[in-house]
Amino acid sequence: RSCRWLFQANLQRLAAWMAQGYTAERGGRFPCRRGSRPDERRLHGFLDEQRRDYLRGTMTESRRQQLQSLPGMRERFELWDVPRRQRFEWLARAVQDWVTSHAGALPRH
Repeated sequence: RSCRWLFQANLQRLAAWMAQGYTAERGGRFPCRRGSRPDERRLHGFLDEQRRDYLRGTMTESRRQQLQSLPGMRERFELWDVPRRQRFEWLARAVQDWVTSHAGALPRH
């Protein structure tokens, strides 16, 4: 379990990373586990640790709120709430909603 200052430092790094590359036009990409840069892989690990804490019920409300203040994180938490067996249907509905809200255009990702 990471201590408070480490969480804050990683949260700031994640916010900076997302500010550089997280845009709707780019598909709202999160750090990738197999990213080309070590900092991207570390940020993916940080998010994975947060996911585990959230699913175990050990994430504090303060951390949840701080994470959800970042672009796309509310949706990420919604995805974490969906059991793995139901994720395909959830994602298919999300794509359908996106296509509907973008005049029938398909995502470019």
